[in-house]
Order: sequence, then C-alpha cells, then structure tokens
Amino acid sequence: MSFFEDIHSLLNQEITAENESKEMTVLVRILSIIDAILTVLYAIIFAHCGIHALILFLIFFLINLGVLLATYKYPSYATTTMHCLVLACFIVVFCVFFDSRFNLQLAIFTLIPLVYYRVDFPRWLKALVAVLCCLMSGGIGILLLYHNVSVPLSRSVMITTIILNMIVITVKLLIISRYYYLKFAAGESKIVAYSKKLEQLAGADALTGLSNRRSMEDHLHMMAEKYPSLNQSFSIAICDIDFFKKVNDTYGHDAGDYVLTQLATIFKNFMNGKGKPARWGGEEFLLVFDQMNGDDAFLELAKLRNQIEHSEFQYKSNTICVTMTFGLEEYDYYAGIQESIAKADEKLYQGKHQGRNCVVY
Repeated sequence: MSFFEDIHSLLNQEITAENESKEMTVLVRILSIIDAILTVLYAIIFAHCGIHALILFLIFFLINLGVLLATYKYPSYATTTMHCLVLACFIVVFCVFFDSRFNLQLAIFTLIPLVYYRVDFPRWLKALVAVLCCLMSGGIGILLLYHNVSVPLSRSVMITTIILNMIVITVKLLIISRYYYLKFAAGESKIVAYSKKLEQLAGADALTGLSNRRSMEDHLHMMAEKYPSLNQSFSIAICDIDFFKKVNDTYGHDAGDYVLTQLATIFKNFMNGKGKPARWGGEEFLLVFDQMNGDDAFLELAKLRNQIEHSEFQYKSNTICVTMTFGLEEYDYYAGIQESIAKADEKLYQGKHQGRNCVVY
C-alpha cells in the first residue's frame, strides 16, 4: 500500500514555478508516464524488428521521462507543449517506420481536449491545434497508402498493437475527461455553496444571525400553504424587550446590541426542535411554534419568559437584566397569516398595558 501512496505523493508534488495549476501539471505527468510505458510495451512487441526499432523506442522512452521530470521544474504550459510535440513526433515516426494501420495516428486527437481546456492558451492556438491534428491524422493515412512498409509484421503483432493503441487512446481520453470533470464539479460545488451562503445571508439578520423579517414571512407563507393538507396547528408569538430604550440610554447602544445577540442565542436554543425564531425589527422578535396549538405554545412561552427574566447579561463591568412581553396567536386558516400576526401584535400591546413581563394569549 505504501508503494501506491509514494506514487500518489510523487505525482502530486508541487513544482518550483510560481502561480501554476497543480492539477494540470499532475495530468501531464500521468500522460507522460502512460506514453513512457507504451514505448516499453512497443519495444517488447517489436523486439524482433531489430536494434533500430529498440533504439527508436528507447529514445522516445527517455524523452517522455524528460517531460515527466520537466513538470517538477517548469510551468505547466511549457510541459503541456512539450508533451504535445513529443506525441506528435512519435506518431509520425512510428507510422512512417512501421505502418498506419495500427491507428496510432488517432492518438493525436487526445491533444485537442488537453489544449482546449487550458484557460491560458489563446483561442487561435487551440483552433490551430485542432486543425493540425485533423490534417496530421488524415495526411498520415493518405501518404502511407503510397508508402511501402519496410518492416514486415505478423498478423498477431498487428492485432496486438491495434488493441493496445485503442486501449491507450481510450484510457488517456478518460483520464483527461475525468480531470476536467473533477475540476468542473469542484467549481460547481463552490458556486452552489457560495449561492447557499448568499441566500442564507440574504435571509439572516446581520446583528443576531436569526432569520430576518423577509425570511420569516416566506417561512410563514410556506407553512400556511401546507396547512390544508397537513391540518396541523402552528402558533405565532411576537415579543419585545421591556424598556429597551432605558438599556440603550443607561449602558449605550453597544450594550443594547449585546443584549439582542444574547437573547438571539437564547431563542435559538429554546426553539430548537420547536419552531423558528426571527428578528422582526428593532427589539421585536417573532417566534413560530411548528405543529403546536396555542395552549401548548402558551406553556412554552411561559418557560421562555421565566428563563429570560432570570438571565443576567454581563457587558463589560455591567450586569444587565431584562424582561420581555409576549403576544401569542394560534394560526387562523380563514383569517390568514397577516391577520394572525396582527392579532399576536395586539396581544403584545395588551401585555404592555397590563404591566409587561407576561404572556398574553
């Protein structure tokens, strides 16, 4: 297992050139290794063809190793160009020396996606590479119709070589395609994550992190739409901090913001599994109790009111205590969302007139 880990580590090693795409460099390394291995297999298959064939394959084996080593030092655009030139030269020499019936010239088309996906290559160069690949493949096929093959080969060698070439071409195209698929998928994931983050930020109150008014209104309308089919009650409560202006006047607006954030934390924890809290505006909050009728929500609010009353908020050297008044209304399907919120708001003001620090239902 350590052998494969060492290979993986070697392939993914950083290069000395700055501001370089590591992924593109790794891709060129893999393709160079495949071409080097291919020349070794050719040397074995064509061993009977004499010393000249072995020298030919040895030269290209060493050149591919050179390209591989160059990826650890030179920029990826340079090594990509090297790989393209080496492959083109090898195809021409191989087809002229042996035969074009092995379909090796088709390997030239692996250079088109390799070059086209590079963002730093100009469009004219990409178009030129595509045209040259087409001309080269067609030209080799036509020229060799009139070319007498100097090396006679058996049928088994030809079949083996054709199969090997098709496998190698397919593998290289798969590797290039997978590389760009992963690159695209990674970019797509970042876009989706960023979009979700923007959506969350757009629906969140900047100070408290709770849902803002717009987000809560969307949530309420969604629950109202589901109500006829689910037929499950939910309740709406509006609350605000008693004498909040006094907190700001006594301790400063920063202290007031601190109290709001601490209350938001209490709401988040308390409403977890029960519903959703939101900052409705200023020192007002709106709480939605999912699948809970008014009686059950009233009991929950009594606990919440008591928890807030006995909480102490330590801001710098000051201990700040606050109370809150709640107005509660069970959702009325026939009245609608806005009317249900208005009734909860009326009950909040009833609580203010009754002495504050209470729940009115």
